[in-house]
Amino acid sequence: MLTIDPKRSLLLIIDFQSRLMPAIDAGATAVRNANRLIGMAELVDIPCLFTEQNAKGLGSTVEDLPVEKGKLIHKQFFDACRENSFLDRIPIDAYSRQSSGY
Repeated sequence: MLTIDPKRSLLLIIDFQSRLMPAIDAGATAVRNANRLIGMAELVDIPCLFTEQNAKGLGSTVEDLPVEKGKLIHKQFFDACRENSFLDRIPIDAYSRQSSGY
């Protein structure tokens, strides 16, 4: 049976922003479900990152989601991978650290 390996996982919460969520069908449900995922990630020690797209225009992440300092990535591109240093913020998995000596 396949399972999620916390040592090789990351929860990425993308653009749950205050001016954007009201326009999303069932946005409140999406926020509740994101909170559930965040809670589960914390329980099994999976790191979590958040993105905000054009925060000046779309607002900050909704207050209902617990964004930790240093876990938020601001972006101007729709594709977060095009942002400088985005990929650098994704943790190396624990297996790679062990085998490479980090």
